[in-house]
Amino acid sequence: MIGEAALRWWPGPAPVMLGQLDRLTTIAALPNATLGVLRFGEVPVWHTHHFTLYDDRQGGPLVHVERLMGGTNLRDPEDVARYTEAFKQLLEAAATGTDVLALLVRIAEEIRGA
Repeated sequence: MIGEAALRWWPGPAPVMLGQLDRLTTIAALPNATLGVLRFGEVPVWHTHHFTLYDDRQGGPLVHVERLMGGTNLRDPEDVARYTEAFKQLLEAAATGTDVLALLVRIAEEIRGA
């Protein structure tokens, strides 16, 4: 899951950005991967930090929360459930499948025209 703003922010020259968009397009087309892009606009869940959900087979479910000064691992079932629900809501709101492919093509065309 990635925010649309990250796709439109140019930390490098146009060819670098186009290469990154090409790679994301390849990943989005894979049958065993889902790429979600949160488009500009309202989202159903407040999210100001990055988090990753893991299903650690030995230690059980885990959420890793990224913060400015480091990360935190959460294993409490209630915490994991909250983040899992947040992820589901964000994924539901995100462009995926053919919608995300079309969005990536449109952004690449805008970059080429810039």
